[in-house]
Amino acid sequence: MELLGSRSRVTLSNMHYAGFADFEDRSESFYPLIWMVTLGVRRANPLAEFRAGERVEFYWPLLLVSFGMLAVLASVLFSLPINAGNLAATSILKGVFILISLPLLFGWAWKSRPRSFNPDTDLDEMIAIR
Repeated sequence: MELLGSRSRVTLSNMHYAGFADFEDRSESFYPLIWMVTLGVRRANPLAEFRAGERVEFYWPLLLVSFGMLAVLASVLFSLPINAGNLAATSILKGVFILISLPLLFGWAWKSRPRSFNPDTDLDEMIAIR
């Protein structure tokens, strides 16, 4: 979560670095905190704008790179030689790798899209997306 103001900016995360390749998920205490902070900001400033998702300047380059990497994966898989004795199985296996990647990419793209939200009506949805 990122809070921006004319004089301040705060970013909150539910992941805690505990060591090399070791991150603790603190969602149990993080989501009640998000509720309290968001509703407190709404009470203090009813005109405050709330944004969810990735920052716009990062989202589009990340999305382009992700689709580019999927295209590279597809081109590498389809350029690999096909075993003449097992043409159907090889083609199906290549297609399965790509089809598994697509929902993951589209799911990330949908959840991470930059958007405004109203904490009075949309906060449950924003927390459920995680």
